Amino acid sequence: MISLLEICRLSIKSKQDSLNPTTNEGGVGKVSYSVSCEDALYYYHDDEFVRVGLDCEFEWEFEHAEIPMSVASYEQDQHGALAWLFEVEHNSKSGMISVKLPLIKLDNGNYEILDSIINSQFEYTFEIIPKLSN
Repeated sequence: MISLLEICRLSIKSKQDSLNPTTNEGGVGKVSYSVSCEDALYYYHDDEFVRVGLDCEFEWEFEHAEIPMSVASYEQDQHGALAWLFEVEHNSKSGMISVKLPLIKLDNGNYEILDSIINSQFEYTFEIIPKLSN
């Protein structure tokens, strides 16, 4: 299962460099899948997968924002385990985005992001790129 947003994102991903915001501007993208092409799309309907085609043109924009986490707390996650919960809010070009990231400490001393809890009024994707210390 994949969303149309993710299909569109994958079509422009090779043109982006997340670490270099000057190479990311935005634009118009196109995605096409033929019913007979090798990369097939399926729609699940009446307990069956039906092969479908797709012609899609979309507008996209890229926003690079380096935002430190504003709140950190030690709380129980939805499964009852204790985890650090980092929170950040960002007023993007398209509107407000609120992100919560629960992290746990692994036995080897590293941390793992369990999930992301995102609140927004628009479609988006995001990447978390750890800041490397000098």
